[in-house]
Amino acid sequence: MGTGLFLLFIIGVFIWFALALIKPGKFAPFFKEDAKRKRLKIAGIWISLSLISTILFGLSIPHVDPATLVGKELVVSAEKGKVFETPDKAGKIVKTVPKGAIRKILEGKTVNSLDWFRIADNAWMNQRDVSTSSYDIEKAKNELEKKGKGSIGKDFVASSDSAINAYDQVSGNTVGQIDPWVILTVKDFKQVGDDEFWYMTADNKWFSGKDITLDEKTVGARKKNTEEKGTNAIGKKFMPAGDGTIYAYDQPSADGNIVEKITKWRAFNIAEFKQVGVDTFWYRYASNKWVLGKDITFNERDLEKKKQEINDLLAKQAAEIKKSVEKANAEKEEQKKKQREYDAAHPVTYRAWTENDNIFSHVKVEVTNRTNSKKYVLVNVRIYTGNTVRQEYADGMEVDAKGKWLTDFPIIISDIGDYTYKIKLSY
Repeated sequence: MGTGLFLLFIIGVFIWFALALIKPGKFAPFFKEDAKRKRLKIAGIWISLSLISTILFGLSIPHVDPATLVGKELVVSAEKGKVFETPDKAGKIVKTVPKGAIRKILEGKTVNSLDWFRIADNAWMNQRDVSTSSYDIEKAKNELEKKGKGSIGKDFVASSDSAINAYDQVSGNTVGQIDPWVILTVKDFKQVGDDEFWYMTADNKWFSGKDITLDEKTVGARKKNTEEKGTNAIGKKFMPAGDGTIYAYDQPSADGNIVEKITKWRAFNIAEFKQVGVDTFWYRYASNKWVLGKDITFNERDLEKKKQEINDLLAKQAAEIKKSVEKANAEKEEQKKKQREYDAAHPVTYRAWTENDNIFSHVKVEVTNRTNSKKYVLVNVRIYTGNTVRQEYADGMEVDAKGKWLTDFPIIISDIGDYTYKIKLSY
């Protein structure tokens, strides 16, 4: 009754303290200082009250005579509970008992204000290493239940990242090893001692509880990892994870031979995977071509980012090419413009003659469209009788940079009177 009232008092103090922090003027009007100092004083008073309450509560708990607990159980609360030969803390320690072990109390006594419990012949434990609380005992039993009957049908994996041994029986001969990512299921169990359990699988192989874990989060994480990076990766497209070149090997091992270099922009589809560690995967994308999982990515967001990088690069290259072409065309147009201006300022005069010089005055030469870059001129030759054009001939002639013909070009002119004339043009 007294303990219950004391707990109600503590709860009341908690409530008052919370309200005083929210509205100190209403629930703590006896403080006249500013709000900040007021709250600090309240906090100080609360801490003091808490310490006093804890001490009073501890003193209010009646001492239970250990002799009255004979026949009941205790649970080891220390990591390694010490077992003494006699009820004397300075006596000989005969062994230790693991945390969570449950023992029956055969005898109890208090020696020098320390409660002692005998759990076997010449085997005593004191209150510092054990608990007689029904709550602690029930909790320990539940833990043992989980490791025992509660484990049947549960999945388990290796507790470390290394392969574990499989045995033909409890503490028997090794019959193989299981990789740490392999998920197994408990078919049966056997408890050996206080905290040692062995588990059997469907193929009658036994595993030590010290080597495995039944923790659902750990098992679930291993299973999810294998599914996401293994099974679900088949058929997905991958690219190098970084910006550098990666290598493909002829086997799923870095000890294999390099068979191909893969640049950061290339992409392939995963055809097969092989898991060689808890988080180590190899992927095959072609015959005898394997890449290490940490070197690649098949995450959709990463691939989209890579694609965008490629598109941005191609767009940049296209813009640079367009700019280069436009610059080249502009330079050509500028050259043509300068040539036209030069030609207009420096006309070229040509002279024509025939085999019969007496009609020289009747030959007129016109030169148009001279383009030095192409080294050609278009020559128009017109034969006049008076002001009447009797014959006209046009053709292209190769010239040098100064407009001089590289070779004489014969032009056959006919139907001028009763004769046929050969006309040559030159500088």
